[in-house]
Amino acid sequence: MKVNPFFILLLVFSWIPHEANATASNLNPRVRVHGGAIFSQSPAPTALTFGVDSRASRFIYLDIGGFLSPFALPGDDVNAEALSQTHLARHGIYAMPGIRIPHRQPKAFSWDINFRTGFGILWTDYIGEKTNNSYGSQPIEADVMTAAGIDLGIRRGELGVRLATRLLFAWPHDHDEKTDPLLIAPQLSVEGLYQF
Repeated sequence: MKVNPFFILLLVFSWIPHEANATASNLNPRVRVHGGAIFSQSPAPTALTFGVDSRASRFIYLDIGGFLSPFALPGDDVNAEALSQTHLARHGIYAMPGIRIPHRQPKAFSWDINFRTGFGILWTDYIGEKTNNSYGSQPIEADVMTAAGIDLGIRRGELGVRLATRLLFAWPHDHDEKTDPLLIAPQLSVEGLYQF
């Protein structure tokens, strides 16, 4: 008598218990909205920043945001020769996932540190001597950037403060030198945050 293997598999699976003893996940969604001011390399004026930081897992958070400098540069008398770079970071948008180190004391303050890296788009202003006519038609240039940073959030309840530092890396085009120099733009931000 020949036995069908499919029948044996069906019989074995019918004897396996059908109960599942799963518990509910304690990872309620956490979303943090943050906004404040960013200080960048001099002589760039202070910029405004806004973003949304959302939990992807217990230790991974994804920060999506941007910064905007609505203020004009101090003037055309910027001494570009005294600066180490020919471009200034003015505006940007980014997506930066991070690994989170949490600390919780529900009766007091809670804080956490995020180590982040990611990518985005960076708009830069050329501050060198504009001898090439191409700068007249493109005063601000957009380039792909990569970024890395650390942020510290201190919270009591739903409200808190966030301090963040970032390094932005981009290769804006220098129309005078016909090169793409590496731009490293450090940033420090002070922001308020709201978690819901």
